[in-house]
Amino acid sequence: MDTRFVADVRVTTRGGRSGGGTGYLVGPTLVLTSAHVLDGHDRVRVRLGVDRDGRFLACEVCWEDRERDVALLRLEKEQPPPRLRVRWGAFAGTGPQRYEALGYPDLALSGDDPELKHLQGSLKPAEGLRNGELRLNIQREYVRDVPWEGFSGTAVFTGDLLVGVVLVHNRTTGYLHARRSSWCAEQPEFVRLVEEDTGAPLLVETADDPSYRERAHTAVLRFHYALRASLSGCAHTLGGAVRRLAGGLGGRGAHERGRAGAAPAVEGGPAAAPGEGGRGTGRPARVLAATAAALLVLVPGGLYWWEANGFPGLSSGCAPPTELTVLTTPDQHAAVQRAAEDFAARQGARDEDGCVPVRVSVTAAGGAAVTRELLRDGWNDLRAGPRPHVWLPDSGADVALLRGDPGDAPGLETEEEGATRLTPLVLGLPESASGIPACSGTDPGGARSDLVVCTAAATEAGLLLARPSPEASTSALIQTGALYSAYGDGGSEEIQVAEARATSAGLDAEGNLGLLCALRGGDADPATVGVFSTEYAISAYNGGGALGPGCGPTGREPDERLVPVYFSEVPGLDHPFVRLDWGGDDGVGEEVEAFGNWMGRPGSTEAFHGYRTVEGDMIGGEGARSAMEVTHLTSDRDEEEWRERLESSLRQQERSRTPVEVLIAVDRSDSMSGPGTGGTRLETAQKLARTAVGLLGEQDTVGVWAFPEGGPGNDVTGQERVLPPEPGMDARREESAREEIDALTAEFPATPLADAVLDGAEELESCADRPGEPGACALVVLTDGVALPEPGGGARADDVAAVLEDLDERVRVHMVSVGDEGCGGDGLLSRLASAGAECYHPRADELEQVVYGIVAGTRAATP
Repeated sequence: MDTRFVADVRVTTRGGRSGGGTGYLVGPTLVLTSAHVLDGHDRVRVRLGVDRDGRFLACEVCWEDRERDVALLRLEKEQPPPRLRVRWGAFAGTGPQRYEALGYPDLALSGDDPELKHLQGSLKPAEGLRNGELRLNIQREYVRDVPWEGFSGTAVFTGDLLVGVVLVHNRTTGYLHARRSSWCAEQPEFVRLVEEDTGAPLLVETADDPSYRERAHTAVLRFHYALRASLSGCAHTLGGAVRRLAGGLGGRGAHERGRAGAAPAVEGGPAAAPGEGGRGTGRPARVLAATAAALLVLVPGGLYWWEANGFPGLSSGCAPPTELTVLTTPDQHAAVQRAAEDFAARQGARDEDGCVPVRVSVTAAGGAAVTRELLRDGWNDLRAGPRPHVWLPDSGADVALLRGDPGDAPGLETEEEGATRLTPLVLGLPESASGIPACSGTDPGGARSDLVVCTAAATEAGLLLARPSPEASTSALIQTGALYSAYGDGGSEEIQVAEARATSAGLDAEGNLGLLCALRGGDADPATVGVFSTEYAISAYNGGGALGPGCGPTGREPDERLVPVYFSEVPGLDHPFVRLDWGGDDGVGEEVEAFGNWMGRPGSTEAFHGYRTVEGDMIGGEGARSAMEVTHLTSDRDEEEWRERLESSLRQQERSRTPVEVLIAVDRSDSMSGPGTGGTRLETAQKLARTAVGLLGEQDTVGVWAFPEGGPGNDVTGQERVLPPEPGMDARREESAREEIDALTAEFPATPLADAVLDGAEELESCADRPGEPGACALVVLTDGVALPEPGGGARADDVAAVLEDLDERVRVHMVSVGDEGCGGDGLLSRLASAGAECYHPRADELEQVVYGIVAGTRAATP
């Protein structure tokens, strides 16, 4: 799959409406897409590659099959490289296969331009075989109720082979359905057009390496479906043959009985039809024919349904696979998911009966602090998924912090089995600013820099710095502890200065990949920002790779690469393998042992390219990067001492942050009961509100409003102060805020959105003079943007503009849409944005990132 050939297909209908989808360049002038994308088209244009500045090319529809929903577009001009040739693939077996696809789903819309979504997952070749389709299992980050219309026409790849083209998203099952490439290769006109365009024969290669048993299984299934397709015409023929056979037998019997002295037929009575053999012989024949046809259809169909739904094959004796659940972090999720799939495939290949002995589910519950809290509570929150058997944290520091406070799960025992792979912690500086003498430690095998000195020098050189939240990212916590340790216990002012430097860019995220995603797609100038991160994440950013869910690969290097600076006093990440024993025998001990051995050999899978072995050697294709010694907490540590240092760093980090005040206003109108990205829209807003509360500390002030304030009718304009703003966000007040947020219900008809923005802005107008002396204040309005009819006598956009215009620059107003209403067009959100409020309509996988950015930006706005 080549990102240069992914096509953004735009369609203008004869009625003037706009639409679109995705396609893929399969020849110098041919683009493969889905036929329904072109419905009612008057003009079709295509933009190739992932460059938003690329120009659109005119094209025409040269072939389509409406019934099978596949089409070919022909570009007016041939596109380089002229010898482009796609490799086509088909499956010969039934074993699970990995797939990936690059497309433009509607959930990835950003303004007027769609953003590329990199989708990876698994498929079972046997599913959809009857209809010539593939069923794509969407990775769990994407919930079922997200629209995927713009993904229609996306090419599906297994390895380097194009195996299908996406047709539709089934919102009931959550699967994407795709037409198999093998079907396209059976259409004479399709083949002729592709071969003429490429100048080469269209050959279909095998996309998997099945066992003999799998090949036989696939052949049986294909025969079964071909038989079913022909039975409608065959049943009549089969019935006629049976009737003729029965009639022949009946005729001979009657003749013999006549010769034995049977009474002759009455003259003039009804005569039997030739070959009918007497009355009643046709009915048994029809019953026999119908029974035979039913058995031919139902028996193979039942066997297929049984095996396709995961039940053991009747002939194979395969037991259901053991379910193994692995817990990891957002930064590791994609790599561990791929490694787990490789492990499961390897275990299946080694099974003598061709069975799949284990199925591995990889999950990430959130940031480091959230994960430890779930483990401490006994993993009783059903929303977090099943209890994990294995934990792969970023660092042994996570294990030390968990053991220091086991919480309410005294039955949980953790068994740490050592590092699986390493990655150094670094400061990524823009290449154009990497000549700072104090930050010269850019050779992983050479001399290293001093963290404190380099950080100060980078700031003095005019760079802004960004770091993930230490509560959410263990790597950020380790770097923060190393930064603070230089000042000892008495350097509170120096620590405040160091903290302000480390967060001066106003960017924040749950992890390193998320932070680099914010840099890649945000408003900050990458040439002016340095990022505290990991060597692995910096390498992914520089290579244009995927940076987590919702931040797919670009396929090209950024305009400003980041140069990693290595430090002598900062330990790296060791990604330990931790067994979780919840008490009792869960029957997965053997699989956990095998998975642990697999993870201990990271070079056995391509999933961990970019990490280092425990010996310090780079894994994968970066031979130019020299080996290095990577110290980490597990290699030489006193667990209690490290735990105390890390906990102290967290407390210091909270105290050293400049105080801010955040007022959260939650829409609880009845439209918020509609479907959102994770339940209802109100539930999505509640989750974001809880995230914002969790990012605030003891020195901060938080208030919670709900609008409307209650009461019947559409003209209610007030808000309910469910938690009045007070300084001092201690544990008691944080718990109170969470309880008030969780208690909100969507039940009121009015939506005084403009009034909430206006009144909230006026509430924060005197920000600098408020108790607690916050350095900056922010109003965060969480709404679906549905505000019709607007309340009679309520505020209007012009009223809001007049207030926002006079606000101090340290007061910021943010609106986050959790529904379908965006920030463009002529809706109220758009008008309020024009009045001066910041408006966000994030993708499903960007919602929490927006909240992280708002809080970080508020702190960065402090003088």
